Amino acid sequence: MIGRDKEKSKVLDTLLDKTPARIAILGAGGMGKTTLALSLIHDLAVIEHFPARYFVSCEAIMSASALVGEIANVLRIPPANRDEHLIDVILASFHGNAVLCLDNFETIWDNEAARSEVEVFLSHLNHLPQLAIVVTMRGTQRPSRVSWSKPLFPPLEKLSDANSKLIFETICGKVDVFVEKLLKAIDGIPLAVTLISALLQEGNETSEFLWARWEKTRTSVVENGGKDRLSNLDTSIHLSVYGPRMQADPNTISTLAMLSVLPDGFPYTGSIDDLQHHLPGDYDLHEALLTLQRGSLLNIDSANTPHRLRMLAPIRHFCEQRLETPEILTSGLTSFYAEMINNFRDFTWPYNNSSRTWQYVCSLC
Repeated sequence: MIGRDKEKSKVLDTLLDKTPARIAILGAGGMGKTTLALSLIHDLAVIEHFPARYFVSCEAIMSASALVGEIANVLRIPPANRDEHLIDVILASFHGNAVLCLDNFETIWDNEAARSEVEVFLSHLNHLPQLAIVVTMRGTQRPSRVSWSKPLFPPLEKLSDANSKLIFETICGKVDVFVEKLLKAIDGIPLAVTLISALLQEGNETSEFLWARWEKTRTSVVENGGKDRLSNLDTSIHLSVYGPRMQADPNTISTLAMLSVLPDGFPYTGSIDDLQHHLPGDYDLHEALLTLQRGSLLNIDSANTPHRLRMLAPIRHFCEQRLETPEILTSGLTSFYAEMINNFRDFTWPYNNSSRTWQYVCSLC
């Protein structure tokens, strides 16, 4: 694991020192949530402190009963003991210090039909004082009815350029000018960095040729021959874009498509209300943006002033190529920017230097 030392150190401290630990590892798809969780439960200090450690993949689980059954499998509960009291049997099986990791928990939690029952089951686990719980989920939300350890951990962010290069060097070797271009284009998503590195490690094409393919087809080149979320960047992004929380609000995917045409993102402060005035009256832009932020498809970039809503570059490329923006939203976005430019048509305001005023207008846009 490269580039997550600070995050691991903080989570590790909570896991070992705050009993019982309740930890949610959040973030966008491909950010290394599972890698971090596995690194934690295989850490020597955790092994010494927790003799029993259980890892449950929730990727294909869609109901509370299926989750209970999978945990029973991991605990090796014999079929003879799996009756209507199975939950009680599971709870009684956690004796002594133990860690239970529920990976890709968003798959079942995002299913509205199952969420209530799932949270009831989580509340049972939450009452076990000897059991530490680690959950990995796409997005920024945590299930309720769990006493999450404080301080809460923020969603994982993209890797630094230095760590992206280090991953590539570890897997493949020397970084050349075309590799640098590729790493910059995939915007520090650990999964994408790993797949690009593995792809060039095969030796079937040069970095120059792969960069040329990226410029034509973008995210579809980031794969290693598989179609699952860990082997294909498009599959990973697709799971987030077309997940249950996105399908629940028809405006969300349309909003994502509309914003994907803005390479530098959208001004966050004040401008959202202004854009809403250019959209249909029944179009709830605020609700759509909240859903996108909860799914980690859109993030607030607070590094610059004014703050901006941005997508990671690969997500934006995916949406720009595969989503169609309704004409009424395209017209509304165009009208919003036309009005903004028209409002600043006097280039002597607020400075005498017109180029500085134009830069100010561009920063708002």
